[in-house]
Amino acid sequence: SYVQDEIVCGSVLASLVSLTHKDPFHSVSIKWVEIDQPLPIRAVVKNRDYVFMEATGIERLRNGERVGYHLVHSVQFPETPARQSAIRGNMSVSVVYRQRDNNMTDVFLKGFLNPAGGLMRSIVIRSAARSLLSIANNAHCCYMKKLMWALRHQRGFQAEDGSKPHQEKPCVDCGKKQSMLVTAVSHSSRGAKRLQRRRHCKLCRRYVCPDCRRQHQLSFLQADSRLTQHQITICQGCESEAFAANTRGIIRDELQNTSTPFYDWSDAYNTS
Repeated sequence: SYVQDEIVCGSVLASLVSLTHKDPFHSVSIKWVEIDQPLPIRAVVKNRDYVFMEATGIERLRNGERVGYHLVHSVQFPETPARQSAIRGNMSVSVVYRQRDNNMTDVFLKGFLNPAGGLMRSIVIRSAARSLLSIANNAHCCYMKKLMWALRHQRGFQAEDGSKPHQEKPCVDCGKKQSMLVTAVSHSSRGAKRLQRRRHCKLCRRYVCPDCRRQHQLSFLQADSRLTQHQITICQGCESEAFAANTRGIIRDELQNTSTPFYDWSDAYNTS
């Protein structure tokens, strides 16, 4: 939902090498995904699906430089026959990440795609290009996942003074006071709940003026495996703190806390 890679459904069929606390980036797994077709041809062209082995990790080159890798290669098993609702394709993609500095990473990508089924060359090229270029959204996906992690650990982001959303305090970022209209509406039970969502930081629960607030569309996995999206408001300080969180530490924390994989959106705006 963050990368926009046109995958409509997928599943991890087998985990050959799982993430560990010592090496939280190295994994090898067998996956299946189904790729959606463009809207103009969706009525006459079936979706393509792929079964592949995926490997991720970090290695050091001979010169000591550290690089990340993401390898995908199609595989076939008797247990994964072609489905009638889709046409089985083949692909092989190699991606190497080289961090240039704290704010820039070089991405080297090479891939081969055979969607099968006699698709026109123009359609194949466009579909492949969209899927491969979606890798540019990985940084956005990383930031959104960090925000999700911050939501699950929002006690650490609570206001130190114990302030609550309905209290009449100035903007946490610029110090601008709340308008008289906002103050009046916030005293009504119906208006308070709406303002709490739009005018208060989801992490520290403090007031954020319209000029300073940051809004992000996050995806939440429900207990019934449905994916829902909600827009949250956060302040600049909490956003910076969440984005700066150590990725390795977040993965290790999630590996240790696998018993609560779902986020209860109904409690998203409860006050302490």
